[in-house]
Amino acid sequence: MSSVPNPPEPEPITLEPFGQLVGVAEPLPFDISRRQIQWNSSARRIRRDSRQSMIYRDAPDSEPHFRLPLLPLVELELNRRSVPFNTLPQPATSRLNVTPAQAVLTNDIAWPLGIASTSVEFIRTNQHSLVEHSRHWAICALIGASSLAFRPARIAVLTVTHDSCWQLKRRVDRFSGPVQSFVAFDELSENEIDRRWPRQNWPQIVIGTPDSLARNNRFAGSWQFDLIFIADERLLPRESLLDYLVSASPGTHIVTCVSQRIATDPRWQPELYEYSGFARGILTRGGQIWGQPRLEFVNVNWQVSGNLQLTEEIPFVDALDSENRRLRAVSAVLRQRRFNSDDNKVVVVFARQRSVEAFRRLNKTYVGLQDATQIHGPNARMAMTIDELSRVRGLNNTIVVWAGSRVSSGDFYRMLLPRLSAGATLTVVDVQDFPHTRNEAQVSFTQTVADWNRSRRREYEQLGYIPAGGDAIQHTMDRASRLLIRNAQPGSQNV
Repeated sequence: MSSVPNPPEPEPITLEPFGQLVGVAEPLPFDISRRQIQWNSSARRIRRDSRQSMIYRDAPDSEPHFRLPLLPLVELELNRRSVPFNTLPQPATSRLNVTPAQAVLTNDIAWPLGIASTSVEFIRTNQHSLVEHSRHWAICALIGASSLAFRPARIAVLTVTHDSCWQLKRRVDRFSGPVQSFVAFDELSENEIDRRWPRQNWPQIVIGTPDSLARNNRFAGSWQFDLIFIADERLLPRESLLDYLVSASPGTHIVTCVSQRIATDPRWQPELYEYSGFARGILTRGGQIWGQPRLEFVNVNWQVSGNLQLTEEIPFVDALDSENRRLRAVSAVLRQRRFNSDDNKVVVVFARQRSVEAFRRLNKTYVGLQDATQIHGPNARMAMTIDELSRVRGLNNTIVVWAGSRVSSGDFYRMLLPRLSAGATLTVVDVQDFPHTRNEAQVSFTQTVADWNRSRRREYEQLGYIPAGGDAIQHTMDRASRLLIRNAQPGSQNV
């Protein structure tokens, strides 16, 4: 009896990084692609919904390649599919290992070591990263702090126009102390470069557009820099930015700086993954880069009162805000051990003052804003409205619990970050309502509340919230995988 030979082992796929690209000699068993929607503006409807591959070819017969920040995602997906692969090493020559400066002093702000060091450590440990900001001057402060912390590493700052180059220079110079900066907008001859900077003593910070730096390649080519800031989100859709970054050396750290609007917009996620990879941070005006928001969900089950006549949404809200059975269920959940650590404070947030008052009548240990301007001591507990939460102080190491139900809650993490000290922790907890009823007339109430639960979950995900205790980069890669990975021939478009 003849035996059937085992099929030969598949040849491993070779991933070969070069600069800011990764070549793929063999076809991948999947495609990385972004969704493209073309609108018919006159009819106000989708004209075409297709996908564009993010695995490129310079010519039909050339080797396919993708951008370096996507390499961890490709490796993760190959591992999940048990596909053998080899990633060839490439030399990294980063100089971002200098001891951070003790302080970054400005006219009106001082970034002490404990704060500035957390930001520069985030940049140093991530070759590609996304920094979300709410005020553009904070990015200029971060650039100045980095120039001092990583001295003598060379830094490129990319923006969109001549005017914005000079605006950036004026702001960055406020934070960079003795570090020299230069706007490279006009093309310079080699003689002029030698005259301005003898012995190649080039300025540490060079500011320009991708086009203007490319025209000054001798001292402003992307391979010359240890750290590159994409300081204007308007650059993201421009081909000139891709063309400039593609030749950056393997050890170059690239930081993409965008507003919250772009950082949380689903339409921009493919570009952000392609430029900045999967490390994401939020920059506060105090100079600290915080990680992504942390979130927990807790379920509360309670019986709807039989005498409630619930047929419209406004009575739904009134019932949620005043139903004692629900408020008791919320307080019972918060008596669990995980919410009673000596290291954490608990703040329960409601939509209306009437809910706060009803909850505190049932739970005498909870105080309100009118009783204390700060939360004192370990395991302290408060109940308040969103407006009151925006005025409270002393919220380090706090668990904020949204117990107000509704379609939307609030971005409590970003609301409170500016008031937290370095090293503090902040976790948001969302109460998911599961009311029960035996009254058929109240079924629409339970269905509506379930819809509200799902709506808040979607909102949290769009705002970048990740599970408390989970690995932030791993969770971001999982999201990117769901968005970008398709079982299709790489390099094809799928309608």
